[in-house]
Amino acid sequence: MDPIEFVDSINSKQHILHVITDENKAKQVQFRFIGNGLLKKEHCIYMTHENPKKIKNEMIESGIDVERFASDSFLKIYKVPDILKDPDGPLEGFKKMISDMMAGSPPPHRIVGRTINDITSNESMSAQLEIERFAHATFGSLDSSVLCCYDFLHQRTGQNGVL
Repeated sequence: MDPIEFVDSINSKQHILHVITDENKAKQVQFRFIGNGLLKKEHCIYMTHENPKKIKNEMIESGIDVERFASDSFLKIYKVPDILKDPDGPLEGFKKMISDMMAGSPPPHRIVGRTINDITSNESMSAQLEIERFAHATFGSLDSSVLCCYDFLHQRTGQNGVL
């Protein structure tokens, strides 16, 4: 199934892995996922490691009325902190980030992104796996659809030959 068709078919909460092999197509899929949620009056959060203004402009170019949805509190472009540097550890940093990110946004949610940008080191990969396990274990209690994005185009091989 075409990724856009798949995103258009989502009606209920799902935890989805989105492997990025084409940056332009990836943004189309991500923005369609967000746009569909906005049309359903779901609170949408786009997590980014990039400049949020860049994402805002790209969303506008793709046809999303960012100003209206953001002013109505249905859209948030969230700059992801470096949770690997959290003094309480990555998992606790993730929990704090989720709490901050979802503040003022009651369910249902649509969330796009990934917590750790560079997963080429053993430390970052282990932290990402721990977070994914936690997120998957607690997902049933959330009223959310989550599109977890893994960008293999921009990852470099780490010190141990890990992607």
